Amino acid sequence: MTGFWAWFHDAWEVIGALASAGAVIVAVWLARHERIDRKQAERERDQARAESAALNARAEQRERELQARHVVIWVVQRDEHNMVEAFMANYSSMPIFDARIMQATRTGWGSQYGTGRTLKPNEQARVKVRVGEVLVPGAPPREVVYALRFRDAAGNGWHRYTDGRLVELIDFDDESKESAEALASDGQPSQL
Repeated sequence: MTGFWAWFHDAWEVIGALASAGAVIVAVWLARHERIDRKQAERERDQARAESAALNARAEQRERELQARHVVIWVVQRDEHNMVEAFMANYSSMPIFDARIMQATRTGWGSQYGTGRTLKPNEQARVKVRVGEVLVPGAPPREVVYALRFRDAAGNGWHRYTDGRLVELIDFDDESKESAEALASDGQPSQL
């Protein structure tokens, strides 16, 4: 019987060793999956934070644009004296400041008209603008862009274009901050 008990004892040792190895494998597998799950949760949390930050940034941008979206500019066709009538209007509930009409070609800003004007809520103003170059009769029209440059009640600087684009200015006092590329982006200029 001693042979049987020895074999029985050895079998239990083998079974115990296999069970221990199995427990180690299960523990490693569980630890690995817990780490993978934790990394996935961290990625999801980071993505949710990024989406939240983007939503907040868009909300802040909409808040900044709220007044500026109610300010418009339009231009009436050129007359025989090479003049156009540019209209600016503030349909917001707060005044705008330093309003002026800017005239440019695709190469950069040119003349300014109506410098430093304040427009009260629901006020319109008309400004006569001379087209920068004298056009040769019969020549194709020169591409000219008109924008209303102004500050809102919060002090933010803006360009509102005749095509409806609204561009927040980086530095209102430095006209070079908006490049000729920005003039030509997102639409066609006014044709006169």
